[in-house]
Amino acid sequence: MKKLNSNFLKFLTILILLSYKSFSLDGHLFSPLTANILEPRIGCVFQLTEKKLRLDIGTTVDLFEFDSGEESKTRIGTDFFTLSRLRSEGNMKFPVETADYFFGVNGTTKGKLNGLNYSARLRLAHISSHIVDGLAHDTILNRKPFVYSREFAEITGAINFDEFRCYAGLTYVFSRQPKITNPVIPQIGFDFNYKINQYIKVLAGYDFKLSGFDDVYFGTHSAQAGIEFVTSNEIGILISGYYFNGKSIHGMFYTENDSYYGVGFQVVY
Repeated sequence: MKKLNSNFLKFLTILILLSYKSFSLDGHLFSPLTANILEPRIGCVFQLTEKKLRLDIGTTVDLFEFDSGEESKTRIGTDFFTLSRLRSEGNMKFPVETADYFFGVNGTTKGKLNGLNYSARLRLAHISSHIVDGLAHDTILNRKPFVYSREFAEITGAINFDEFRCYAGLTYVFSRQPKITNPVIPQIGFDFNYKINQYIKVLAGYDFKLSGFDDVYFGTHSAQAGIEFVTSNEIGILISGYYFNGKSIHGMFYTENDSYYGVGFQVVY
């Protein structure tokens, strides 16, 4: 018991020492990808072609920072967020049809190599999808639920050119249900971030992925562009237009095609 308590105290001391810099961390070493669907956001998107909306609730936090060289930094953080699909029925009624839960840890780094500004992120995460009672009619579900979950590792590398960031990534799903979903997901895209003045920014992004099932791959296109109104401490309100075309982002509907334009808002932090 004494040995156990001693080890616990050592572990606690290490955590305290590691977290010393966490009180002064600002922003993110690797900012969330603008158009990538699987990023933590606070906001919603209203589809223009159907009476549906997507509600995103979550955040990413850099917890610890490590010195990894004169021109580079490394951090460890965490991601927690949900992606929900709601149906609009008027009179401020929005039944929730399905929700996907994402949580995990991440490691990020940022620096300069041979004159190029680079950044990278590794995420180890779990995502699961669930039918919600908003899809039911008279206590009967209109769709039969099943188990959908993925545990995966995702690596993304980016090169920064002033207002532009170009990136490429690869996801490997090492545990999945249903088993017919493909385990490897390649990804490319870019972000654009232009500061007009201290109060207004222009943000845009495009993301492309290849994913699918039964060893067949399908392209998924997502894009976003909008104006961010900065409020304070780099926190702002982003008003955007959205485009999506590909297989549904929601696991309960992963075999179905989804295509829409949308408008929405987002809290940028």
